[in-house]
Amino acid sequence: MLPPEIMELAFRSGDEYAWKRDDIAEVVAAMTEAQLAIMGGEVWGVMDVGILSMLKLKDGRTAVFSWDTGMKHEQESWEDFVDRCCVETLTAIRDLNVEQEVIDEHAGSIYYSLTWFDQSDYESLFEDEDDDDEEDDD
Repeated sequence: MLPPEIMELAFRSGDEYAWKRDDIAEVVAAMTEAQLAIMGGEVWGVMDVGILSMLKLKDGRTAVFSWDTGMKHEQESWEDFVDRCCVETLTAIRDLNVEQEVIDEHAGSIYYSLTWFDQSDYESLFEDEDDDDEEDDD
């Protein structure tokens, strides 16, 4: 569970949460501390009309910005997986540079929605799939 002060920084839509770029380092640090693996995320434009995932770019195109940190490697400990996911998330957000690419009207409304799991939820969702795949191989 994330600390209340981290959750208070978030924009919430249903069960999904997103944070401003300036808060991401603090959020990711809290997720690391709580041993939550960030599986990826998506950039949102939070506007008066609602949440936009397809954003207008300065060059006239539109784009959806997202990233994926991948699944836990077989020999990877949970702690190493969490650390890797957090590093990859911070790198992805830094490299996306969304605020510089979108039109000025969207730049101040950019939030980063993160998808995360604790170890128990991850194992119940994804490791059961691995067991099913092994049974299919028989």
